[in-house]
Amino acid sequence: IDYLIVGGGGSGAVYDWSPGGGAGGVKRTTTYSGSETILSASVGTVYTATVGVGGISPTYSGAGTDGGSSSFNSVTSIGGGGGGASASGSAGYGRNGASGGGGGSWSTNQSIGGTGSDGYDGGTGNSAGSCASPGCGGGGGGGFTSAGGNVNGATPNGGAGVEVNILTASGNWYAGGGGGAKFIGSDYTLGGTGGSGVGGDAPTSAGGTGGDGTDYTGSGGAGGFDTTGAGDGGEGVVILRMVTSRYTGTTSGSPTVSTIGSDTILKFTGTGSYTA
Repeated sequence: IDYLIVGGGGSGAVYDWSPGGGAGGVKRTTTYSGSETILSASVGTVYTATVGVGGISPTYSGAGTDGGSSSFNSVTSIGGGGGGASASGSAGYGRNGASGGGGGSWSTNQSIGGTGSDGYDGGTGNSAGSCASPGCGGGGGGGFTSAGGNVNGATPNGGAGVEVNILTASGNWYAGGGGGAKFIGSDYTLGGTGGSGVGGDAPTSAGGTGGDGTDYTGSGGAGGFDTTGAGDGGEGVVILRMVTSRYTGTTSGSPTVSTIGSDTILKFTGTGSYTA
């Protein structure tokens, strides 16, 4: 059995101008350019899939929340880190995770992004007092294949995700970071976009809400302006692929079942199992 396991994405933070959440971890077999060994399943054995939830953004203000872990058999992908709070010192740092959440902003401090253990770090947030150039905002959340953008750079984009075409032949992106909110003066259109089209996009107007990470891709949610809301992290996913002639059809948890050529594919969006 080949597999793809993606942890849940971290949420963006809420308050003033806020950072994006980091992406969940990604584990995949060598068939799909990963490092995990293909599972040699034993007949009659039940293999459990657990899908990590996406981080939920704060209802009023504060740091983002981390995504949950996903697992299949004995292999686990942890969740992404939430975006850092708008607070001084280490309280504003992005949260650590599979990929780190972006750093928040407060006064004249620069808050660093969280550390990524499976992907990349979140970007650095900044508050320049009057919010003149280079602007005020939160860093982009880290993605699986690149770090989140810094506010002092062009835009605090979410880090890039990864394309893993285990489900269909092309265009399957996972684990992009969430964009950080940013403005200079009265220009609120400078926020970052989500990584690889699956992370949440930052708002482009005052009081705007950050976009959610795409569900079942483990991507980070975007930061928001003021206290109107940030983006939630995207739910994780577990996908299995095997030769149809060996597929037993015995599952729990109602996975989506599809076929490509001579292979059968199971997509778990919640906890379930497959019996070999």
